[in-house]
Amino acid sequence: MRSNRSRSVTLGFLLGALALVVVGCAEDDGEDEADQAPEEDVEAADDDDTDPDPVTLEFVTAFPEDEELNDGFWHWVEEVEEQAPWVEIEYAGGPDVMDPTQQIEGIGSGALEAGTMPGDYYVQQAPFADMMRYTPYTPAEERENGVFELYEEIHREALDVQYLGRSMAGVGQVLFLTDEQIETPNLEGLTVRTSPATEPVVTGLGGASADIPAEEIYTALERGTVDGFGWAGVGPRGFGWYEQVEYELAPRFYDSAQSIVVNADTWDELDSETQDTLMEITAEVEPEIVDIYEDIALEEVETWREEGGVELIEFTDDEAAEVLELAYGDPGWDAIDWDGIVEQTPQAEEIRDIFEEGYGDDFEDAVPGGATVTRDGE
Repeated sequence: MRSNRSRSVTLGFLLGALALVVVGCAEDDGEDEADQAPEEDVEAADDDDTDPDPVTLEFVTAFPEDEELNDGFWHWVEEVEEQAPWVEIEYAGGPDVMDPTQQIEGIGSGALEAGTMPGDYYVQQAPFADMMRYTPYTPAEERENGVFELYEEIHREALDVQYLGRSMAGVGQVLFLTDEQIETPNLEGLTVRTSPATEPVVTGLGGASADIPAEEIYTALERGTVDGFGWAGVGPRGFGWYEQVEYELAPRFYDSAQSIVVNADTWDELDSETQDTLMEITAEVEPEIVDIYEDIALEEVETWREEGGVELIEFTDDEAAEVLELAYGDPGWDAIDWDGIVEQTPQAEEIRDIFEEGYGDDFEDAVPGGATVTRDGE
């Protein structure tokens, strides 16, 4: 009996020990799983923080690479590279790649991926662009009052491109004369190189307009083919045109706005995070772009005065109001194919209403960047 009892005790001891081992292993497994769980959670969190897949967008510009008219665009590129490092912006070239007035068509068709150019340069393809310069608002204000969303919609429908926003804004159009010192806003007998942005005012003042490519303006002035030219308040310094004129006329008018656009299919293929980031960056830098061009416009004036001896002709308040009426009043809208624009783009009427709400009683306040830009102390 003693022997059997000893075996029973021994067997019981062994079974108890085995149970402890099994329980211990189970606890260890539980501890290991608990230890591993946070690591898996960290890995999942790390995956959520990773950048989207790399993206490359190839851009063209309407103006040569180093022209100040591209400074706003290059500022945008710098911000994209900093804030969206997975996006690479490649530069395809400027007017040497494609005629600037055809670039928007190239982007819409997919021959080009993306670009930046003045709205005036794609009036032929989309007549609504003729009215974009009439804005009295900053790009940030256009995002608040609904104009931006309407532009997005229209660019999609008319041009097959995604509109991101502005690479240039806040600089008015300026008229220059070679050697004709006029005392009143009357250009009768004078021929002025114009673009769609200046033609309505020049012809409204009795002048004749001449369509001359930018690269030929200097020679045309030098040879006396034209008596002056119209251009944005940024550019005459870089191109050297100020050397061939003697007078700048005030007031300025309209906005020299440039758009940033991407082929619609290319844009749609981007992931949503990349799309949202590019849109956010553009909205963020637009006020900075306005500041950039305000400084450049002042520097331009200094160069015109000090190096070129260009004199400012300022008309009386009543005469200046007449000039601005030609730009922003009924004569200005009648000068473009308004009926054709509305027929093709019904949203244009809503945009015009928003613009006219911003004009107020004094068109002088409607000129982005100011109707007159002078050096400090002038």
